[in-house]
Amino acid sequence: MPPSDVFTQPPFDPADLHRIAIYAAQGDAELLVDAIESDEFNPNVKEGTALRYAANYGQTEIVKILVKTYSVPLDLPNEEGYNAMCLAIQMGHKDIAQYLKAAGSDMTYRTPLGWTLLHIAAWWNQPEMIQWLADCGGDVFAENRHGVRPFDITRPGRCRVMLHDLEGSKGVTAEQH
Repeated sequence: MPPSDVFTQPPFDPADLHRIAIYAAQGDAELLVDAIESDEFNPNVKEGTALRYAANYGQTEIVKILVKTYSVPLDLPNEEGYNAMCLAIQMGHKDIAQYLKAAGSDMTYRTPLGWTLLHIAAWWNQPEMIQWLADCGGDVFAENRHGVRPFDITRPGRCRVMLHDLEGSKGVTAEQH
């Protein structure tokens, strides 16, 4: 069970989704593959919807099927500018984030508002993701379009302390950066 200060996913609501996205979110590989194979072209596969849903709901095996078998583009964003990596980070699905990184997902991706992956991890209070991203070379001093760093948007607690410590370990203060 995750700590109370970590965001958790609300229950899945399949209303108004194509069955491929529903199967991806639910982790039903057999129905997913059958549905993909029965549709010659389905935007839920080609436009990344199924991959984003699988990443968001922690369906690692579905992510692997979509990437390996169907070569779904990794970095196509949803209407909010979040790609599959953003959603995996938001929800704390490190195994999926690691797989997407290994598959070639853009680790320097920014949303239309200029949020980095570290901004997303900070906002959604995901300490394990913050540490992993920092270990992968994420810039703790990166600013979004409004000049806001990940430290500036995280809530008081473990993530805020972690980001403060990471900034300090870089040997400079935010003002010097």
